[in-house]
Amino acid sequence: MTDTTPREPARRRGSRRKHFVKRTAAGSAPGQLLPDPNAHPTTFRLTTFDAKGTHEHPVASLAEVERVIAEGHLIWLDVMGLRDVDMLQTIARMFEIHPLVREDIVNVHQRAKTEDYGRELYVVAHLMQIQQEFRSEQISIVLGKQFVISFQEIPDDSFAQLRTRLCATGSLRQMSAGHLTYLLLDAILDSYFPAMEQLGDRLEQLEDQVLKREEPAGFAPLHEVRRMLIDMRRTIWPHREMVNSLMRFGDSFLQSETEVYLRDCQDHAVQILDMLETYREIAAGLLELHLSNQANRLNEIMKVLTIIATIFIPLSFIASLYGMNFDREVSPWNMPELGWRYGYITVIGVMALAALALLVWFWRKGWLKDQR
Repeated sequence: MTDTTPREPARRRGSRRKHFVKRTAAGSAPGQLLPDPNAHPTTFRLTTFDAKGTHEHPVASLAEVERVIAEGHLIWLDVMGLRDVDMLQTIARMFEIHPLVREDIVNVHQRAKTEDYGRELYVVAHLMQIQQEFRSEQISIVLGKQFVISFQEIPDDSFAQLRTRLCATGSLRQMSAGHLTYLLLDAILDSYFPAMEQLGDRLEQLEDQVLKREEPAGFAPLHEVRRMLIDMRRTIWPHREMVNSLMRFGDSFLQSETEVYLRDCQDHAVQILDMLETYREIAAGLLELHLSNQANRLNEIMKVLTIIATIFIPLSFIASLYGMNFDREVSPWNMPELGWRYGYITVIGVMALAALALLVWFWRKGWLKDQR
């Protein structure tokens, strides 16, 4: 069991990375509910399915939920926010949810998985969002014979589009709990594709900047994209095994036609992993190209400085030679050029010819050409 809680995210290179600490003491009894102090308030929405269609129930208390349960219809209880432990415990007792499942629901950042507890199946998946940073939200799903309970970390109603579809589409009204679970998992996996498209657009922008040698932010954007890809891969990788386990454990919960749809979810997970591997290779190539550009730029700077220094070597020699203070009155051999009428112009001309000769030689060697 993972029993961790996020501390206040720390800024790092312009992004935010979560750090986690264990909330329960070592050796504590399993099943304790210690939610994150920063968790959102708990709210819930109740949806029922019968022969007449899909019904939204504006319930204000769990007592009304218990009344709807007694009617015997298939229900979907969508719980948003994990702060209210008493409400969560009441829901767990109402549906006889295993204590270990309750613990995993509250202690978020579980690995995607499917666990069989006999009376219910417990499924963990992760919803994906990329805005300025990578964000993964744990979605816990408890699947029973006549009920499906979903637990969301953030009360932003991630399944609003699915809820609208269920209310509007008549073919989906007569469904089982297993098929509803498939629809929830399909919506979760579909959240990865917009995030992948956004990440692909960001990689294309970085590729254009690197190819054009436009690097206003330097190494940081490439590092952030690579970190997002690593985090996304670590998040999505267990989903493939989670779907396999759901099909393996869910014989008593899933109809045969639902298993066909779950294979489609598995295909989506594999497709996302393939896209991630491709993006990781692109990001690694861009990083190598960026470092190569940096090295080439440094080489160009060193070449220019070397050419300048090389040109000034003979000029410095001539200037230092005629800077020697020998007395011409002592001997006629002491710097006779200093007495020439055109000595200064001659020396300047010799310096100019020496610099020009070196430039011509460098040009013929190809050292003055742009090597890009």
